[in-house]
Amino acid sequence: IHKQQALDARRAEALRGAPGVPVLVTALAASQRRSAHGRERSTECIPFDLPRTFPTLAFFHEGGPLHEDCARILEAYTFYRPDIGYVQGMNYLAAVLLLYLPAYAAFVGLCNLLNAPSVLGLYRLEPSAVQCRARVFRELCQTQLPKVARVLEEAGLTAEMFLI
Repeated sequence: IHKQQALDARRAEALRGAPGVPVLVTALAASQRRSAHGRERSTECIPFDLPRTFPTLAFFHEGGPLHEDCARILEAYTFYRPDIGYVQGMNYLAAVLLLYLPAYAAFVGLCNLLNAPSVLGLYRLEPSAVQCRARVFRELCQTQLPKVARVLEEAGLTAEMFLI
């Protein structure tokens, strides 16, 4: 079933590739639709994020040597954990793992990484987990890197903006 859902999502993406449709609008619309099982339809956002994954490396561009593996790993995780689905930023984690590991090992590593209790709340977008991580980051930054903490504060950047 999950393989068929992934194939259907890819087919829908290929059909929808009509010019004139803003990428952001399409990605937002895809992320807001939910199926009966969870957030499997969030796989529709993956093709928009992959080209932005380490763009200077070109490994993850369409036709690049790791493009398909990265897309499949992210799709597989989405169907493995439909309660989470695909969340923007997972592409970087999968990409780093793929640079050093074969596809299956990278998938297992991604699952282990994202299913760790300390990280899982961030990708579930649970406000309490995000706030807790942000507080820990701020405190560590202020203690260990006070100049960096001051620059971040002066620029109005909060940890919540870049932790996920």
